[in-house]
Amino acid sequence: EIRRHIDAHIRSRHLTAEAIAAMFGISMRKLYYLFEPHGGLSRYIQEERLRRCRAELADPGRRHESIAEIADRYGFGHRKSFVRAFRRSFDMTPREMRAHAAHGRSQSLGHGENRTMWHWIRELR
Repeated sequence: EIRRHIDAHIRSRHLTAEAIAAMFGISMRKLYYLFEPHGGLSRYIQEERLRRCRAELADPGRRHESIAEIADRYGFGHRKSFVRAFRRSFDMTPREMRAHAAHGRSQSLGHGENRTMWHWIRELR
C-alpha cells in the first residue's frame, strides 16, 4: 500500500518520510524498517524517480522536452547530481539513453537474442 502511494505521488516534492509515515499512521522507524529490503526509503524513491525519467527520455513523444525539464519534474533540480545518479543506475548518461532510444541502436541482451535498445527500454517499463 505504501509503495502504491509512493508510485502515485512520485512527482511530488513533498514525498518525504515524515509525510508518508503520517499518512499511514506509522512511526518513521517502522517505515524505514519496511523499506530495508529495497535499500532504504530514500533509495526506493530515487530509483523509482530515475526509472520514470528513463522511460520519459526513451519516449519519442517527449523528444520536445529537455532532459532538464524531465529531471526537474521528478525532483532532480541539480543537473550534475541527476546525471551522476542516472549513470550509476543505468551505466549511461541521460543524453546517451535518449540517443540510443531515438536511433534504435541494437544491443545484445544475452540468450543469443539481438534486439534493439528501444525494444529493451519498452520491456523495462
